[in-house]
Amino acid sequence: AYNANPSSMKAALENFKNLKTPKDKVLILGSMLELGPYSDTAHKELIIQATTITERVYLVGKEFQPTTDQNGL
Repeated sequence: AYNANPSSMKAALENFKNLKTPKDKVLILGSMLELGPYSDTAHKELIIQATTITERVYLVGKEFQPTTDQNGL
C-alpha cells in the first residue's frame, strides 16, 4: 500500500488489466486522500476504470461513499 494519486492508480489499473492470469481478477482499492474538490470525480473515474477490468471490485474508504451511492455500487 502507498499514498496513491489518480494518475498512479490509473497506471496501476492498466498494468493489472494487462496481466495474464487463468483465474478471475479481483480488485481491492483504497481511497485516495488529499484530493480536495477533485475527490469525488477522481474516485468515480477510478470506479469506472476498475469495473471495465473485473466485476469483482471492493472499495475501502469513506472517499468512495459519495460515488458508490450515485452509481448503485
